[in-house]
Amino acid sequence: MTKNLEEEMNRRIESGEFGNPPNIKLVTAVMQEMHEMEIGKNTPTYHNISGLWAEHKSPKVAFSGRVQEDVHIPAGTKLLCFRRESDNDRAPDLGLVYVTYDD
Repeated sequence: MTKNLEEEMNRRIESGEFGNPPNIKLVTAVMQEMHEMEIGKNTPTYHNISGLWAEHKSPKVAFSGRVQEDVHIPAGTKLLCFRRESDNDRAPDLGLVYVTYDD
């Protein structure tokens, strides 16, 4: 959460907008909504983690892949798995990425 969002939420809590004592469920819902609106203003950047191939030989592993370089993914980062469609039989079935947002 950015400093501005945190200050805004503190101001709203102190003003009694969410009751006294504050209704935590309501505070959390409003914080999430404000955070999502803030993220929507920023440009997403998709960082490749790995391609994933279907594992037909293993009864427990659905997909597997290998990371090509060191990856640090901060806690709370959104992960996405995209379906890949290709005529190439060796191409991955899925693409795993993480998303950051640029101001």
